Amino acid sequence: MLVENSLKNDLQSQNQYICGLACCSIGNISSAEICRDLSPEVEKLMVGSNPFVAKKAALCSIRILRKCPELVDNFVERVGTLLGSRNHAVLLTALKLMREICETEPPMVEQVRWARAPTPPRARGGALAPPHAAPPHPPPPPPARRPHPPATHPSSSPPSHPSCGGTRRR
Repeated sequence: MLVENSLKNDLQSQNQYICGLACCSIGNISSAEICRDLSPEVEKLMVGSNPFVAKKAALCSIRILRKCPELVDNFVERVGTLLGSRNHAVLLTALKLMREICETEPPMVEQVRWARAPTPPRARGGALAPPHAAPPHPPPPPPARRPHPPATHPSSSPPSHPSCGGTRRR
């Protein structure tokens, strides 16, 4: 009970490193009972504005799912929020969380497949939106045409120099 209370206080800290360390501690050394009790706190951290804390919370949730597979329903809604991030580390951990959800509960594949970010990341400059989500760009202008040089007649060509091996015309 004392450890659980201490971890809960650390998860609510304003310091990102304390929150990250608490998430790592929950994921690595906590029992299934502590994971069940603290999973709502970890869920709240996944939707925060700090990408470091969101990444750590997503990694912690993967470990929680391995210890308590019955909590899989709680984390499905958070995947879409994580996919809306512009941070690549958060996106990678969101994909790892999706994979863990699908391995833990195979019937959830369809629900996870349709998990969407609130707005397409490409529209905000992210990397994971399909190409059709990008605003249309005008076609590039046609290449500029250069005028052809005037044609020269073979008899009007300048004489070649003797040092070049050519013969001089007269």
